[in-house]
This record gives sequence, structure tokens and C-alpha cells, in this order.
Amino acid sequence: MLVAEAIEKFKNLPEVVLFAATADQYTEVLDRIKSRYDLVLNSVVILVIVGELAEDKVKNYLISTYELDEATAENITKDLQDNYFSPLRDRLFLLNGKPLANKTATIWHVRILLEIFEGKILDEINAPRAICEALNFRIFSILPLDENFSHELERALSNNQEMIGKKLVIDGRPVPPVIANWLKDFVKTIGAVMFDQLQLTQYLINSPNVKLLTEQERKVLSRVLKTYRNIKYFPASMPNDKGDGWEIIPVERQIESVIVQDSTDVFADLNAPNSSIDDNQARSQVVQANVSEGLELKGNTAADKAQSVVNEKRLAELLALSATYAEGSLERRAVDEEIKRNS
Repeated sequence: MLVAEAIEKFKNLPEVVLFAATADQYTEVLDRIKSRYDLVLNSVVILVIVGELAEDKVKNYLISTYELDEATAENITKDLQDNYFSPLRDRLFLLNGKPLANKTATIWHVRILLEIFEGKILDEINAPRAICEALNFRIFSILPLDENFSHELERALSNNQEMIGKKLVIDGRPVPPVIANWLKDFVKTIGAVMFDQLQLTQYLINSPNVKLLTEQERKVLSRVLKTYRNIKYFPASMPNDKGDGWEIIPVERQIESVIVQDSTDVFADLNAPNSSIDDNQARSQVVQANVSEGLELKGNTAADKAQSVVNEKRLAELLALSATYAEGSLERRAVDEEIKRNS
């Protein structure tokens, strides 16, 4: 499969998969590999994600496509496996929108969600809508199964040490501006009662501490406080008793709802014994598409001229395709990598 075709397939994956796969945590892995080995491997990642390159074939693919020695290919493959594919698979398992299969799966999801609420909630609060909806779905799927889950989430959030802003004063003493202390300041100001939007707005406008925050920091704090209310006072904090509009992590409403389904299916064949693209197939496809990928292609003079025309047309198509993607996006970098090989 050509990289451009793989990118089109990648673009048609569920939004939750696209957002997860292009999150900073994962793109930083690719940037580190690029910095260390001077290799752009976005196209390799996309081929794996769309199921056209099996994970256990990545090492040989790197050797044949990039002419790497076996040791270097092994190191890069391990880096991708440990820091990209394996964490991404876990992430999609959390977000996949499927009912929990058994008690073991429930225990795993509870542990991951508690870790998020205690130390990574800001990433989720600032995540795209599809991610927030998927997390809310997972939380609501566990709440009926574990009567202590809401209290555990509340306790985890109340211990969160992530920072919002640079300064916070409680009872005349400066304290670290971490979420745990912001919750203490809020409860001290409003009281330990379920609060409404008016009370939240009054705090955000009138609190001397909040006035020191930037506009973006105030928005983040507002979403943290709403998350706190939604989980601490659940189910009374929900807007109705029918499930309509229910959320734990606040979701932006100006975008149409995203239905998250079967996102882990994208990795269903990652460890299959027979990949849909092996070394010989990859080499054959590369020749047929006139993308040399570092390989020396030979033919007669007439064929070379014909292939040169095809190459020029192909390069023009890639340049046009590159211009359709945002600067720095995973798709843009993958196409630019292909252009570099064709130039």
C-alpha cells in the first residue's frame, strides 16, 4: 500500500483513534527517533495503525526500506513498541466504547482512571471532545458496577498535584497552586455543598486567587471544578435521571457528538502471524509505484524514461497532497517524508 493510500485510510479511522495516535505523548517518540537517527517514521507508524504492516514485521521493514543495520533497526523497533504501539494500544482499550468483558478488565480500567484523576486530569480536560466523551463513557460503564468508584475518583482528584497558575494563597499563607489546593480554596469559599453554575461563576470572577490566573488557566480551573462537582455529588450532579447530557469530564457542546465504537479493532491484527504486507510485498509495491525508498531500481532505457514521467507526476501529486494537511501534523510529515524519498 502506498503511503498516500495509508494516510487516506488513517484519516477515515474513528476520531478517538486519530486524536489518541497524534497526541503529544506519541509524536514526541517519533521526534526523538528523528533527532537520534535522522529518520522520519510517521509513514511506518501509519502503516501499522491501519493494519498494513504488522508490528512483528517492522524491524525487517526498517532494514529493507531505510537500509538500516540489524542492531539499529532492532533498537528503533523496540522504542516504537515500548513507547508508541504498546501505550497506544492500552489507551485505545480504555477509550474503545465497548462494554467491559470481565472483572479483570474492570479492575484494569479502574486503576487507569484513578491514575488519570490523581495525576493526569489536565491532559484529559484539555483533550478533544471525542476523547472526553470516550472517557465519560468508560467512567459511566464502571459506576454501576462499583459503589466505591465515585468516592475513589473524588479522593484521587482531591490529591492531584498538577499545577494551575503560579500563585495561590489560603488563610494568608502561600501554598503550591496544585489542583488539591484549588479544591480546598473553592470549598472554603463556597462551602461543602453541591454548587450550581452561578456559584461557580461568582468564585471565578470574585476570588482574589482566580484573578491572578490567565484566561486559559481560568477555563481549565472551571473544568476541573465541574469535574469535581460531577463526581463528588453523582448522581445528584447530573442534569436529569434519564442519562441525557450526563458527563463527568465537561464536554464542549458546540461540536456534533462523536460516537466512539470499536477503536481497538484498528490493532486487531498487529500481532498476527501473517502480515498483510511482508518484505517481498513491500518491495514489489514500492517498485510498482515507482517510489524508490532508498532501493536501486533498474530497467531498460525506454522503461526508465516512462518511469521518469510517472515519478514526476507522482511527486506533483504528493506535493499537492502535502499542502492539504496542517503544518506539523502526522499526515503532513508522512507525506513530506515520501516527497523526500521521491526527490
